[in-house]
Amino acid sequence: MLLALLSIGHGSAWAATAEELTARVALLNQTERYWRDRSARLTLTLFDKSGAEQKRELELYQKRYADNKQRSIVFFRAPATLKDVGILEYQQFGQVTEQWLYQPTVRRARRITSKMDESLMGTDFTTHDFDLLAGLPAQAFADNRVVLQGEARADGVEVFVLEYSMAHHASYKRASLWLGKSDLATRRLELYDHANRAVKRIVATDVRMMGRIPVAFRIEGETLGANTRTVMNLEKIEFDQGLEDDLFTEGALERGGRWK
Repeated sequence: MLLALLSIGHGSAWAATAEELTARVALLNQTERYWRDRSARLTLTLFDKSGAEQKRELELYQKRYADNKQRSIVFFRAPATLKDVGILEYQQFGQVTEQWLYQPTVRRARRITSKMDESLMGTDFTTHDFDLLAGLPAQAFADNRVVLQGEARADGVEVFVLEYSMAHHASYKRASLWLGKSDLATRRLELYDHANRAVKRIVATDVRMMGRIPVAFRIEGETLGANTRTVMNLEKIEFDQGLEDDLFTEGALERGGRWK
């Protein structure tokens, strides 16, 4: 889920067409940029339309499996009202995600359901948004059309601007994706509804190289019509630690991540 946003960069770049760009990203994702598992600590700051804010501190873990499957688990560490609340997810790209929720007051994990276009944990991000962030740079959606619109600058970085038509997408009609020219790291994603109105903007900054992988340490998502936004600040991230399968279970969820 949220970890899908953390390493949205994909490698060094030279390309003359949209097809070359997306093919390069797809190749890097499968080779030198590939990771098996990752963990992170981060802070979420949620702003409502009046500007009032709420802060949440989380620990996130994710592991990949065959056939585009992955498992994720998140534990809230703050505020006190959410401490040790956890969410476990079994995901497969483009499929409905299986979810379990643990609340210390209930003392057991329970299955929950959510829609792809629903807010995740009260943020300005949805499961659809994460799928697009993960899939658009590599043109993972067969029914999308993509063209290279040109070049621009974002926060002092030169970028390629890719335009996607998504005729069969439930929530969005088109998307504009900005990729850094030097590293193919995603810098901005703008999403438009079926009335061609801009409805969501996601901006990634403070991109750093973590070994072979560029990672955005600050990501801001804004829901334009609602005037709300969510800022995610990454404190720490680690790749390929050899996370055990036992972490991604209901038992680990009920232990609040204290599996060691």
